[in-house]
Amino acid sequence: MVGKNKRSQIQMMETVMILMIFFIIVVLGFMFYSRIQQGSIQEMNRQRAEEGAVAIVQNMLYMPEIQCSEKNVLIDICFDIYKLDAFAEMLDISDSNNKKAFLFYQKDFGNSKIQVRPIFPVQYDPIVLYDNEPLDNEEKSSILTSIPVSLKDSTRRYGSYSIGVLDVEVFV
Repeated sequence: MVGKNKRSQIQMMETVMILMIFFIIVVLGFMFYSRIQQGSIQEMNRQRAEEGAVAIVQNMLYMPEIQCSEKNVLIDICFDIYKLDAFAEMLDISDSNNKKAFLFYQKDFGNSKIQVRPIFPVQYDPIVLYDNEPLDNEEKSSILTSIPVSLKDSTRRYGSYSIGVLDVEVFV
């Protein structure tokens, strides 16, 4: 009887050990699966942010507030530099009178920084149109999309054109 009791205890210990090993394998499998899912979620978020950046660029390229025209005909991918200055001044958040305009455009532009850099024939400081960088102290990642644009100086008789770059930086 004593031998039978020890054999049943050994079988019970074997069963417990097999169950422990089984649960360890299940936990390791779950950890591996969650890491793979986390990577795919981050990739989907990055892809969504890239699509958002392209949408912001498309919105900016065809905004009548800053688009230039010649004899009432709109010119594609062209910005009037004086309209750009007025638009940037209107969205300057440091002036408390501009908060409504900033909030109006915030739904379209989100957490991004939009600027136009004149690069040819004269290179000068960029015109920051919209700046809504997140304030948190964490490491920020961003997606920068740059598009060449024409810049028109409408004060000249037939308009003087230069080349610039529209930079849209979307913060993820």
